Amino acid sequence: ETVSHQAKFVESKKFLAEQAANEFLAPAFGSNFKTKMRVRNSDDLNTANTNVYKLGDRLLALWEGGSATEMDPITLETRGLVAWAPELKHMPFSAHPKIDPDGTFWNFGTLMGKMVLYHLSAKGDLIKHAVIDAPAGGMVHDFAVTHKHLVFLLPPIGIDYAAMRNGAAFGQALTWKGNESTKVLIVDRNDFSKRRVLEMPSFMVFHFGNAWEADNVIRVDFVQSKDMSVMSDWMPRMMRGETVAPDRSNPAFVTIDLNPGKCDMTLRSENCEFPRVDPRFVGLRNRNVYYPVGTAGRDEGFGFTGLMRIDVESGKVDRFNFREEVALEEHVVVPKPGSSKEGEGWLVGVGFDVARQQSFATVFDALNLAAGPQALVRLPYWTPVCFHGHFHAA
Repeated sequence: ETVSHQAKFVESKKFLAEQAANEFLAPAFGSNFKTKMRVRNSDDLNTANTNVYKLGDRLLALWEGGSATEMDPITLETRGLVAWAPELKHMPFSAHPKIDPDGTFWNFGTLMGKMVLYHLSAKGDLIKHAVIDAPAGGMVHDFAVTHKHLVFLLPPIGIDYAAMRNGAAFGQALTWKGNESTKVLIVDRNDFSKRRVLEMPSFMVFHFGNAWEADNVIRVDFVQSKDMSVMSDWMPRMMRGETVAPDRSNPAFVTIDLNPGKCDMTLRSENCEFPRVDPRFVGLRNRNVYYPVGTAGRDEGFGFTGLMRIDVESGKVDRFNFREEVALEEHVVVPKPGSSKEGEGWLVGVGFDVARQQSFATVFDALNLAAGPQALVRLPYWTPVCFHGHFHAA
């Protein structure tokens, strides 16, 4: 068996302009300096750096503030921005689409108090879209789908526009309104005009694992933190080179009973992030959720050093902890060809070996993480830390 690695920077407008000038010209999410280039819309700042997904014959690089960027799936050459319809040009298209087992594609974007909803076919054709008033949320990062609904948890985040006008970065202009509620927005998949808003006590959420529903009861799993300090405090300090531990974030499970409109949440104690499920069970009743996880005594540094599978029915945990000092990124489930059993396949992801200063990739049996990696491939160099990804067969 052989392994090869190929990577290219997305040649966004911002990237090309800054390469030509040999300096940064426009601030990003967490940087604050005076803009030196003309900015007409959000795509002038689009970094296309958060997720990738192959939709039809397009490889899409995604960034939640603007359009998807199309790349050649073989050469990784940048082809340009994607507009799903003329009226959707430069509209936000989030980096966390949800894909049904049959390939049906759902996504959203938020901008200036509005939310745009997308429904695309497996080939990448726009089926329908809508722009609605967002009930809350200066920043909405992810969502979940069931076979009937789109489900959003909208933390009480505001935007200090005066601070942005005075040069603050977007991330630094976000404000936490902890005395307000987290809104639960439920949208009918077949009719975007049918919507319902419920409320829960304030909490922060970045990433969802899955959602499913039966008998008018929706069950959602995600990772919860108490507030926005990971963005307002930890991220800026980390970017300055400080070694500081972020606040813990924990597996969370919400039951939404649509009959009385009641929401109940339970939390686990593990420190984790980046939940993923078997892609064949997105929107359907799933049993397993996978996470990178912090190991006991190692939560003080940057990165997760273990992998965990939670059986959400029994509560049992299947887990592997690296002995080495490593920083693990998101891992994804790759189903075994010809199988139908949930989790029958591999858990694949990348990480960084701190001592060796090398990036590596791992392959685990997705139903037996405790056995350790079935394969571990080291690159002879390190690669930039990533956020999210998907697996596509060659």
